[in-house]
Amino acid sequence: MKPDFLLSAKSLVVGHDKPLLKPIDFSVYAGDLICLMGINGCGKTTLFKTLGAQHAPLSGEIILKNKNLNALSSREKAKLMSFVLAGRRGDDHLRVEDVLILGRYPYTNFWGELQKKDWNLIEETIELVGLQDIRHKMLGELSDGQRQKVWIARAFVQDTPILFLDEPTNFLDIPHRLEIMRLLRLMARVRGKAVVFSSHDWDCALSAASWLWLIHESELMMGLPEDFILNGKIHEVFSRSDFVFDAERGVFKERIIGAQKLSLAFNDVSFEQKHWTLHALSKVGFECVSEGESLIIVEQGLWTVKTEQGPKRCHSLEELLNTLGRF
Repeated sequence: MKPDFLLSAKSLVVGHDKPLLKPIDFSVYAGDLICLMGINGCGKTTLFKTLGAQHAPLSGEIILKNKNLNALSSREKAKLMSFVLAGRRGDDHLRVEDVLILGRYPYTNFWGELQKKDWNLIEETIELVGLQDIRHKMLGELSDGQRQKVWIARAFVQDTPILFLDEPTNFLDIPHRLEIMRLLRLMARVRGKAVVFSSHDWDCALSAASWLWLIHESELMMGLPEDFILNGKIHEVFSRSDFVFDAERGVFKERIIGAQKLSLAFNDVSFEQKHWTLHALSKVGFECVSEGESLIIVEQGLWTVKTEQGPKRCHSLEELLNTLGRF
């Protein structure tokens, strides 16, 4: 039996002068990690801002913990939901610790005094997020990845049941992207928060999100990322004439026109060797097939190519592509 919802929408219509999406109904629960995706201009930002009380809906209701969003004061909203927005904020003059202190403003008195429980939460978050070495630095001294961690830490310190993040992994390198998603999973699955983040990063959605909200043709569809692969919706939404979604591998790849067919036989090889062999060959214009006489025999750690001069043994994919004349 599911617990009470944290956030819900009833017949919600979002837009500006006219509706952008069909009426929306949903419920979000503690532990949900939700990725919002869709092509540019589909209404992601408007929906995101509407759910976060930054843009008024055209009609319908948004309910936060059994209270109508419109009936809540700014301080009440700040105790229920926190935000991490994309891009720089003109905040280079702030210290890391100052940013975290700001996260406690909904709970302080008129003079903004912090109590012991506030400092305990700040210290716990600094340890959790790994900010010990930079806590006294100015934001202007930090990398983009470090700054993003600081603002996520501020949202943690705000300690709201619902957390919204706009493109949290945008422009980050791979280690920082993985670290950000680790923190979001921690907040959702260990701390029991509801986390909603918008993203163009399909890898993040597939690897981390428990739910995918996918906007297509003015409709908000909701489900597991894996179900959207199986039912073809990811392909339908994002594939183009020159790109296609590979449902077997869960990745987007270029559609190669006039690809040269190449027959392969795999003899008791690992999944990794088979996968990356096909990957390397497709990148240089081959369509790999299994019918007909095999030009390449793939064995564990070895690729044997049939040539006019006889079998040519290759001990790496680089050597294989050189043999095929693709390097």
